[in-house]
Amino acid sequence: MRYQNVCKTLPSLVCRLLIILAAAASAIVSATVATAADPTNRWVFDQEHIDHQTVKPAIGKDPATITGPVRIESSPQFDALALDGTSVSIEVADDYKKVTVPHRALTAEAWVRIDKPQEWGGIVGIFQDNGPYEKGWLLGFKDMKFTFGMKGKGGPSGFTFVTPEKPFQRGLWYHVVGTFNGKEQHIYVNGKLSASAPFQKGEIDYPPTAFYQIGAYRDQDEYFRTAGAIHEVQIYDRALSPPEVESRYRAQASHLPPPASLRLASLFTNHAVLQRDQQLPVWGWAKPDDEITVELNGATAKTKAGKDGKWSTVLPPQAAGGPYKLVAAGAKDRVEVTDVLIGEVWVCSGQSNMQFGVNGSTGAAQVMPNAKLPGIRFFTVTDAMTSQPEADCDAGWDVCSPQTVPTFSAVGFYFGQDLHRELNVPIGLIHASWGGSFCEAWMSRESLAADPDFAPILDRAKANPWNGTGMYNAMIHPLIPYGIRGVIWYQGESNCLRAEQYRKLFPALIRDWRSRWGEGDFPFYYVQLAPFARHKMEWPELWEAQRLTLSVPNTGMAVITDVGDIRNIHPPKKQEVGHRLALWALAKTYGRKDVVCSGPLYKSAQVEGNKIRIGFDYAEGGLASRDGKPLSWFTIAGEDKVFHPATAEIEKDSVVVSSPEVGAPLEVRFAWDCVAEPNLMNKAGLPASPFRTDDWPMVTAGKK
Repeated sequence: MRYQNVCKTLPSLVCRLLIILAAAASAIVSATVATAADPTNRWVFDQEHIDHQTVKPAIGKDPATITGPVRIESSPQFDALALDGTSVSIEVADDYKKVTVPHRALTAEAWVRIDKPQEWGGIVGIFQDNGPYEKGWLLGFKDMKFTFGMKGKGGPSGFTFVTPEKPFQRGLWYHVVGTFNGKEQHIYVNGKLSASAPFQKGEIDYPPTAFYQIGAYRDQDEYFRTAGAIHEVQIYDRALSPPEVESRYRAQASHLPPPASLRLASLFTNHAVLQRDQQLPVWGWAKPDDEITVELNGATAKTKAGKDGKWSTVLPPQAAGGPYKLVAAGAKDRVEVTDVLIGEVWVCSGQSNMQFGVNGSTGAAQVMPNAKLPGIRFFTVTDAMTSQPEADCDAGWDVCSPQTVPTFSAVGFYFGQDLHRELNVPIGLIHASWGGSFCEAWMSRESLAADPDFAPILDRAKANPWNGTGMYNAMIHPLIPYGIRGVIWYQGESNCLRAEQYRKLFPALIRDWRSRWGEGDFPFYYVQLAPFARHKMEWPELWEAQRLTLSVPNTGMAVITDVGDIRNIHPPKKQEVGHRLALWALAKTYGRKDVVCSGPLYKSAQVEGNKIRIGFDYAEGGLASRDGKPLSWFTIAGEDKVFHPATAEIEKDSVVVSSPEVGAPLEVRFAWDCVAEPNLMNKAGLPASPFRTDDWPMVTAGKK
C-alpha cells in the first residue's frame, strides 16, 4: 500500500494511528480454532527487532512459515517485515506476493505489552489495497485504551470505532482479540468481551486479488516505532465465538515470556551519543531494591532501585570517543547497549519549522545520497502529549545515513553537520518538536504556575494539554537529566498573536529547562522567524520578543530575513538556518574566535538634528547592502507617531536615518512589517535583525 494513497483514502484520525499490521499466508489460517502454540514457535516483535535494519525485499516468502524473530525494516519508499534474514515487501507492486484473503468475517488476535507512552499507537490489523478504496480492519490504542475499527467500501469515512473503557497498565501482557462477523465488531481483552459496535458503513468486500499488508505507517511519511512488544499474532477467516476466545486466553496465558525486570530509559539504546567532558547520568527501571551496576569504557557506578523500581546513577566524565558498550547489570538481568559514542549532544525543539524534514529542504536531492555520516546520530521523540509528566518516551537512536536522514529535522541535521565537520567529534541530535505547538506546551506546569500572568494558559491547559505543558510532559521531561551541551529552538509562529506575552514566556521556558536539567546556563540558540505574509504588525512584535530574549545569558539568535519565503510559512532554505545556529555554537560555546556568529543587532539610537544615528552590535568591520542597492525598510517618525519611509546611509558601523517629511525625528523602525526582507547586513554577510527604537503601544498588548 503506498502511503500517499493511504492518507488520501483513510480518515485523518486513522492516518494518525500507528498500525502494526499482521499477515496471513496465501493459504489462509484454518477456520478451526488453533490450539495453544508451542512458546518456542512464537514470534516476538519489539524495539530491538525494529531498529537500524536495511530493506532486502524477498518475493514469495510465505508468512505462515514464520517462527521468528521478526522486525520492521524501513526505506524511503516502504516498510517491510524481515523474516529470518529475508523480507516481505508491503509496497503494492505487480511483482510482489499476492495472497487470497478471507471473505467478510475475520478475527485477529495478539498478545501485547505497552512499555512506553504514546498518544496514538497501533497493535495489529489487516489492510488491503485493491484500487481506489483501501478496506480492512485495525486495532490501535490511545491513552492506554485499545480501539477497534472497520472500514468498508463506502468511501473514506467508512470507519466505526469501539473502545473499551478500562485503561491498560504498562509492562503487563494482554490478550487482545478483534472480531468481525459481517455485522458487528467486538474487542475481547483477556478472554472477556470488552466492547462491541455495529458496522455502519456498508458491507465489507474482500476480493481475492487484495493484499495483506505487514508493517507500520503514519501520515506524511513519518513512521512510529512500536510502543511495546507483540507476541504471536494470528489471523482467522471467521469470527471466533466468545467461548473460543476465552479458551485461547486460558490455554496461552501460562506461556507468555515474563517482562524483563531490568531496562534502561529509551535514550540508552544502541548507537547512542553521550555528552563528553560532563558527568553522565544513566537511569532505568528494575525490581524494587535490586542492586544495579553500570559500566562504560572502564568506568563503573553502582546504585539501587527504589520501591517504585526507578534507579539512576552517574558515570564520571569521559573524552570524545567510541564506540563503546554501555552495560547495566542487576541480580539476574543484564542489558547491553552497543555502538555508543561520546561527543556533543544537542536538543532540537520547537514547532513545524524544526520538524521540517531534510527531504523537503532546498538541495535535499544532493544532500541525502551523501549523508553517510556514522559520527552523527539521531534520536527523534515520537509526537505525544500528556497531562502529567512521563518517565520515558517512544524513540531510539539512528545512525545518520541516506535512509535515516530524509525525515529527520532539516535544521537539526544541518546544524549537526556543521559541528561534526568543524569539531571532528561525534554529534548526537535529540529531536523533539511538533508542528503548530505553542511555546507554553513545552513548559512545565510549575514554571507556568510561578507567574500569575500565565494563569489563563493553565486554565486552557486543564481542558487540553496541547494548550500548555502537554509536550513538556511527554517529550521533554523523559529526556531529563540526559547529558547535553545545549538546545537549538525554532518556534514562535503559534504565539505571534500574543507577542507581548512571548517576551516573558520564552525566557521563562529557557529558565525552566535549565533549572530542570541542572547543568547551569547551558547554551540556548534559537531562530528568529522568517518573513511571512500574515499578521502584519503582530509578526514584527514577535520578532522583537525574540530579539529581547538575547538579554537572557548564554543565548543566541539566528536571523533569517534573507532566506525566507513570504508566501510559505515553511521556507525550504534550511541549510542556511542550521548553519547560522552553528555559527553561534562555534563562536560562543566552542570558542572559535574567527567566527562571526550574528548579523547587526540594534544597540543604540542618537538624534542628530533632523537625523537619527543607529548603532549596532556585530558591526565590526563595517556594514553593507546585500544587493548593492540603497538600504531598505527603514522608517522614521516624529512626535505625531506617524512613520514615513526613510533614507538610510551607512557610516562605518552605524546607519544614519532621515526623511524630508520628518523635521524633528524621535524614533526609527527597521523591517517593521511581516513581509520585510531588508538588505542591511554586516561584512560577514549576515542580515540585520528587525527592530524599533520606540516603546509605543503594541497591537498584541495585554493578550494572554
